[in-house]
Amino acid sequence: MIETRPELALAPLEGRVIVRQDEVSEQVTESGVVAALAANRERPNSGMVIAANGVPVIYGDKVIFSKYAGHEISLNGEVLLVLRESDILTKVLE
Repeated sequence: MIETRPELALAPLEGRVIVRQDEVSEQVTESGVVAALAANRERPNSGMVIAANGVPVIYGDKVIFSKYAGHEISLNGEVLLVLRESDILTKVLE
C-alpha cells in the first residue's frame, strides 16, 4: 500500500521512499562568523518520509540514510530525494 502526503503528485514504486531532507544548518566558526559558502556544507543524511511503498516506514517517519544515497528530484520548486529501502539505515524513534 502506498503511504503518501495528499498533495504529492508522485507514487514511489515498490521498495522506494520519497524523503524531504532536513535543512542544512548554518555553520558558525568558533569566533562566531557564519560560513556563507554552500560548498562547505555537507548534505544532510536525514529527513522526513513523504511517500513510501512496500517498505517498513510510513508518511511522517524521520529516517537516517546513507550519505550519498538516492536520486534528487525537483517537484514544484521543492527538492526531494528518492531512496531505495536498502539506503535507509534507521528510523528515528521519538
